[in-house]
Amino acid sequence: PYHKIKIAWEINHLLHAVGCNPQTNQGEFFLPPNEITPDMRILMDQYKKNPPVFAQKWLEHEICDPLLIDKIGSIHLADNKLKMVRYFKNGLLQGEYYEKISSLATWEEKENYGVDIVLREYDNHLVFGTGILTSEFFHSLLEKIKA
Repeated sequence: PYHKIKIAWEINHLLHAVGCNPQTNQGEFFLPPNEITPDMRILMDQYKKNPPVFAQKWLEHEICDPLLIDKIGSIHLADNKLKMVRYFKNGLLQGEYYEKISSLATWEEKENYGVDIVLREYDNHLVFGTGILTSEFFHSLLEKIKA
């Protein structure tokens, strides 16, 4: 029954999708091109010059979707640092990180290397307001959800 289903958002996981291109110093989606929707492109074009604001607008876009906002049951508040490296593409390590993991001899070494990147760069769950998101942003977001 749809009227009983609630959504639990995990902000840290939504932030996995965005980062900053170190060559251009602009925000972008760290996703394969076929996963970037027209709405996401518009959002990126509008806010890419300010990567932290781009990240915040991405969260707002997802969490405050008019079709879903009244279905929110919980939000796990967590912050993250702005990613400057696109480590993964389609779930696989890229570039020098792929070369490094491929050169490791044992499964345990490979697992430790991959898990270290994930915990250090993706799932570090910083206290909100200590990464790219501000306390003011979280307050504003919660007010929009309550409305």
